[in-house]
Amino acid sequence: MGEEGDPPEAKNLKGLSKHFNSVTRRGRANVALFTYTSVAAIGLYFYFKPKSPKATKVDDPKKLAPGTDSSCGCGN
Repeated sequence: MGEEGDPPEAKNLKGLSKHFNSVTRRGRANVALFTYTSVAAIGLYFYFKPKSPKATKVDDPKKLAPGTDSSCGCGN
């Protein structure tokens, strides 16, 4: 890291904690950027994902299969 104004603890950071931390100003900026990017990616996923097909409504009971006339209420 070694940026001007970094606290001494910043020199001990390794791996991902070197880039995503709450010690350095750059680390906090990276966390905020990752959060905004994640929210945008999830929003785009739900916006562009395929929509489920809608069920079609049968207006005329005569179009139903034979023996499935539900108008009598007898359960046949």
